[in-house]
Amino acid sequence: MERNSRGDRGQATLWIIVGIAIVILIAVLFVMNRGPKGGQVDDGSFDINSYIEKCVRDDVLDVVDEILPHGGFLVNRASKNYNNISIEYLCYNQGFFKPCINQHPDYFNEVNNVIKENIVGKINSCFESLDATLVNRGAEVSGGMASLNVNIVPDKIVVKINRSMNVIEKEVFQQYDKFDFEITSPIYMLMRTALEVVNSEAQYCYFEYVGYMLMNKDLIIRKTALGDSTKIYSMEDYKTGKKLNIAVRGCAIPPGF
Repeated sequence: MERNSRGDRGQATLWIIVGIAIVILIAVLFVMNRGPKGGQVDDGSFDINSYIEKCVRDDVLDVVDEILPHGGFLVNRASKNYNNISIEYLCYNQGFFKPCINQHPDYFNEVNNVIKENIVGKINSCFESLDATLVNRGAEVSGGMASLNVNIVPDKIVVKINRSMNVIEKEVFQQYDKFDFEITSPIYMLMRTALEVVNSEAQYCYFEYVGYMLMNKDLIIRKTALGDSTKIYSMEDYKTGKKLNIAVRGCAIPPGF
């Protein structure tokens, strides 16, 4: 009888432990299901900054991916067609023997403007989509964009949007004046390397890319010499695989010389 009593108590203890575990599991699942989803926060309000940040980030990175193969531009001023890609000459001299001349001395500002010009319309679409989403939730929305600034800095692209936006939802008033985002990108490093190539080619008609790679482990640089004395340099970020192409022509030797 004593053994059966102990066995019954052991089984009862086991069932109590199982019951407690089930209660804990149900509580955890309940808390997880109540957590934030998508662009919403715990109180049920819409996370406007997160919505715009994702939309803007995707648009900026799409433009960057589009311009990198062409030297940082969408409309090329002077370019070389290589592998069916139009690649901008960053350093060029049409004649012979003389070094190339830097064609884009304000390179960073130029590319900043290219990105800016090609995301303005897309950012407006982001806000139009946001407005429609908020209106569908029963909110009142007013405001408009005043200015946009894009700046390529080390390891990222900084986007600053000045836009007044007033939102009234469930009798709660929210006011926004600006939206500032930092978007991770290797474009600064690639462009900085391109300028190193240009400065060296313009001075020495040569760039020691193998040695440069040894000092910069995150870079893969390839050089292709073409028949018209054009050199195609490709700078690739080792981590992301993003690649910037540029064309250079200088110190050309005439045929048969």
